[in-house]
Amino acid sequence: MTNNIIEFITILTAGLTAGTALYISLVIHPAWLKTSTKSAVENFAPVFNGSFASQASFSTISILGGIALGVLTEQYLWILGSVLMIINIPLTKVVLMPVNNILLGKDGDFDEPKATALFKKWGNIQWIRTSAVLIPFILFLCLSIFK
Repeated sequence: MTNNIIEFITILTAGLTAGTALYISLVIHPAWLKTSTKSAVENFAPVFNGSFASQASFSTISILGGIALGVLTEQYLWILGSVLMIINIPLTKVVLMPVNNILLGKDGDFDEPKATALFKKWGNIQWIRTSAVLIPFILFLCLSIFK
């Protein structure tokens, strides 16, 4: 029974992480590219601030749940899913955060052409990040379905 609860929470939080990332990649980022750069920059901070805490919390819970399930069930593919989810952390901190900081106005001023280029770069990196959380979610789902 305990394993079922951990499994449910792990899959739910991995799904919320992947779903949010996918929504940002499929809907939010393209909308930013269709608006003025000024509008995109103004809307970046609320989206970033609104999703950052939930993404960090959900991915941490799913990582810990996957590790726990791997140990408890001796199905070590759960741990592999957690390791794949962990890849998202350095990817975000090292690759995406420098661009985020510029778009949030923390690392200097920038002009419109630079901001437009940064939004395009940000979108490419976000797709990599989306894949990095979507793959473990799919793995977790498969592990649950094909026990």
